[in-house]
Amino acid sequence: MGIGWGEDIVLEKMRKMLVRDLMNREVKFIKEDASLLDAVWKMKQFGVSSLIVESANKGDGYGIVTRKDLINKLIDPDPGAQHALVADVMTRPAIMVPPNISVSACVKLMKRYNLRRIPVFDGKEIVGVISNSDIFAKFYPGPSVD
Repeated sequence: MGIGWGEDIVLEKMRKMLVRDLMNREVKFIKEDASLLDAVWKMKQFGVSSLIVESANKGDGYGIVTRKDLINKLIDPDPGAQHALVADVMTRPAIMVPPNISVSACVKLMKRYNLRRIPVFDGKEIVGVISNSDIFAKFYPGPSVD
């Protein structure tokens, strides 16, 4: 079953949407010297799958730590893993996009770097995070699965 003419127009409009129209504005931050267990607690508390990492040295820019980063380190049998810090597993610098980039361009960037989420930076501060889940929810509002 292919995409009909009407569906094609809708998809094209969605591709041209701007990231600011889909991003999650509830950004949660953590310091790079926080423990991984603190990061787990914060993600669970706020129901998020990533945290933006604030560097002790502002010149280093922002980083990002994801649920996957935490699982890979904490479930890893390396001795002392439970005492690791966010700085030990985070990605820095975080690849970021401006709020006025198209969803299509953002998805190309996500694909190129194998990312599931990207912080949105307005030139002064992080104003949101866009994830593949945000995009999927908008692109496919389709029938509910009950």
